[in-house]
Amino acid sequence: MDKPEFRDLPTQKDFAAISERIFSKVKEYIGHDALAKQITSDIQIGLVKDGIQEPDLSSWIQKQAETRTESHILELWDYCFHYALKLSEDPDLAQDTTQTVMVAFLQSTAEVTHIKGWLRQAVYNQFMQSVKQDRKKQELGKRLALEPAPEALPVQEEQLESSLKDADLKRLLSKADYTELREMRSYKTIKDYALSKGINSSAARKRKHSILTNLKASFLNEQGWVNRPEILDYRTLVNIKRFLNTLVEKNRLGDHKQLYHYCSPEMLPKVQTTLQAIQEIFDWGISQIAPKNYQISICDVTNTTGPILVVVEIAINRANYIRITNCYDSSLIGVIPESKLDHYPSDKGKCLLTPEDVYKYTH
Repeated sequence: MDKPEFRDLPTQKDFAAISERIFSKVKEYIGHDALAKQITSDIQIGLVKDGIQEPDLSSWIQKQAETRTESHILELWDYCFHYALKLSEDPDLAQDTTQTVMVAFLQSTAEVTHIKGWLRQAVYNQFMQSVKQDRKKQELGKRLALEPAPEALPVQEEQLESSLKDADLKRLLSKADYTELREMRSYKTIKDYALSKGINSSAARKRKHSILTNLKASFLNEQGWVNRPEILDYRTLVNIKRFLNTLVEKNRLGDHKQLYHYCSPEMLPKVQTTLQAIQEIFDWGISQIAPKNYQISICDVTNTTGPILVVVEIAINRANYIRITNCYDSSLIGVIPESKLDHYPSDKGKCLLTPEDVYKYTH
């Protein structure tokens, strides 16, 4: 018998019916709605991509539900453990924290949109609680308490817009952005909005994207986010990206004199010396140190002798013009010696939850 595949199914109705069966079977293994939906979605993606890998549909669904539920739990456990270990540097405490958080998550009936975000926040809170109970770690607790609690993943603009109430949108957006977004919402599609304004659909989508980017930046700033490009409004984000691309381009060409557009003649030699090793931006982070003043951390891992991290401080005026106010090398990044990795306890980080435990906690 030939292997049946999804692409051979004739209608969307068949796919919907299979999806319902998948979700129903997944719920037999895990009663947590948010996680069950995520697992079902992953199985659906596999269904579209690879088709059904065996002749019997029921057997395929059962096998997928069982294996993917187990792999998801292992993935989430590993995610929690490594973040807890990063915070505590204590494998035993990290293991205890992970178990507490995972059990609490599986027992939770609250709606969870971003699962890893919920888990990361819970790990952070649980660790802070353990710090407060341990006098030896009070100083660490005081330092961490001054930092905003972390989020795991950037929120998606469209999801954020739909999840916020109108009053929140009005508070977070400028008056002009709020008015324009409301007008866009009054039309059935963005194409209809574009026609009403006499512009093309691409321009209308770009305008909506910029408004939603501003919304996300305002929302994340309000939540206490730092060191992420997502804290920037659309105009500032585009400007800083252009600035970073220029820095890399001038370094590759050895044409540092052209950077005078961004700094004073007195600052130029320091900028040239500090930035000349940067050939490619592997990652970058940003924090606001004052209104319209930012500190940008730039990381380049292409150097054979090890990663390079430099910090550039900039100011942006009302015309969105960037000036470099300071820059320096940073020694806050390094490579863990391979010999140190041998001391990592192999028995730590292992998931302690059996499939029977998962079923018990979620049903």
